[in-house]
Amino acid sequence: MKNNKKAEEESESSGKIIIEVPVCADSQIDNKMLKDIKLPENCLVVSIKRGNKEIIPRGNVLIKSGDILILLVNEKEEALMKERLLNMTGKPII
Repeated sequence: MKNNKKAEEESESSGKIIIEVPVCADSQIDNKMLKDIKLPENCLVVSIKRGNKEIIPRGNVLIKSGDILILLVNEKEEALMKERLLNMTGKPII
């Protein structure tokens, strides 16, 4: 229990950054509902760009190729998050 609390405190105290994650056709998350995507821990979807629209991320939103996921992540974990997300989306992270 203490380890989880310590990790949570460290997560809360570190800086946060926004990254943009483009979704490639036929990637692991293409045509999946947001609630079914196993995103890394400490990664929060704050918005989804689809063409000229901004979509509020809810569990029942279907992720499509061409979407851009706007994520909030810990600054200390940026490189690790980008690597994991690249494996899921098939495109470099912005």
